[in-house]
Amino acid sequence: RIPSKLAAIDREAVAAGSPRGAIPDEPVTTGIMAFFEMTGAIASLTATRKMGKVLVENKALAVMETQDRLGDDIEIRVVSEGLDQPRLWAEVDETTGKGAAMLTFYPQIDAPTVQSEVIYLVDRSQSMSSCRTDMVRLMKALLKNTTGAFNIAFFGTSHSRLFVSGAVEASEENVEKAEEFVVGHCAANLGTTEILPALRSLVETANQPRDIVLISDAQVNDKEKVMDMVGAQRRCRLFVFGLGDCSRHFCRMVARAGRGSTEFISAKCPSAELEVKAKRMMDRVRSPCLSDVALDWGRANVILGGRHGAVTGITQSPALIPPVFSGEPVVLYALLDTRVNFANMVFHGPDGEVTLTAALDPARTFALHGGAAAAPLSRTSSSSSGHSGSSESSLGFKAPPKTGLITTLAARAAVRDWECGALAASRVDHEMQKRKRKGEIIDLGIKYSLVTEFT
Repeated sequence: RIPSKLAAIDREAVAAGSPRGAIPDEPVTTGIMAFFEMTGAIASLTATRKMGKVLVENKALAVMETQDRLGDDIEIRVVSEGLDQPRLWAEVDETTGKGAAMLTFYPQIDAPTVQSEVIYLVDRSQSMSSCRTDMVRLMKALLKNTTGAFNIAFFGTSHSRLFVSGAVEASEENVEKAEEFVVGHCAANLGTTEILPALRSLVETANQPRDIVLISDAQVNDKEKVMDMVGAQRRCRLFVFGLGDCSRHFCRMVARAGRGSTEFISAKCPSAELEVKAKRMMDRVRSPCLSDVALDWGRANVILGGRHGAVTGITQSPALIPPVFSGEPVVLYALLDTRVNFANMVFHGPDGEVTLTAALDPARTFALHGGAAAAPLSRTSSSSSGHSGSSESSLGFKAPPKTGLITTLAARAAVRDWECGALAASRVDHEMQKRKRKGEIIDLGIKYSLVTEFT
């Protein structure tokens, strides 16, 4: 997606003397040239705007002629073979021997359809009083995307369920009844946030696969007990919506333990954004996933991404890898004290534990000299059809120069993970890692000209 605007500026406000700057009267002309190099043969390239395009094996070029106004954002969609296998790119600083790596993975999980029921677990403790409006809006959006059997459970000091006899089909009548109850009777008046008994009750009474969607501000006292209980069972998956000023670390970690995912709804979240997040979550609920994802980055006796997010000599981002859902791209980065030649990815899928190896093609290794990347070590690469071609190829143009992009992206990912990710499963260990790595984040910000909390 290419944004048509870098900032939304009100022309009338500017004309009235707003100090946000001036907008030129002359239209700004813009053209776009996008180069793609995929791991497998490119099957198709489409765009929401008229573009000239050339496709040759695993490379493509898309060009939009200069226009006065872009209008809406531009989306370019590329369909390529081999995206469901992990691929590895790397850069090596020849002066220091240190490296950076990027691993990409676009899983398409073939698993038999398993009928599961969805239980919305809604926090109605007193601490939710400031989030009630957003909770109601979210529940209405979720119910609109509900299919199959569902129920709504509520908790505070005590816990109960809307449909006492069990989950019901998402018929128009049942969805309407649920929405009416949520709108008219879901007050935040059930005392303290006793989530553990409510979750335990849903897990112990699950007679079939059950997906639990937790909606809470996560003001929970016994966080470690909750995560241990959720992680110890395999019957239910747990998806989490964190509302308002919630504990984001707890939301991420308990969802990860429950093989689910997390979304956050801030105060007065725009309706369009809330609808997108609700639909995205329900798409994941209906999707199989890969859990307990971990990598070794080619090191013996090293496994990163599980409960251990830090090993000397490797900075992986994200440190703790969340579950991976079918059809959602995964991009992982690492800054390493040595070069990397392969990486083993281990995960649990529908058929048990699986190990995939991403071997490094020499054509995807770039040498860095003095902070800038040189040409590829190998100028040829093999396509899925078995033919080989030059990196400058028969497309008639040169590939973009290699400028240390992977190292910079890995550094930016490390900063982002430090700022808003989870560095360890335990909150205490997470905070210790943040303090320990503060100097590293400052160094990365200075070296790669990155905006951080300190630079």
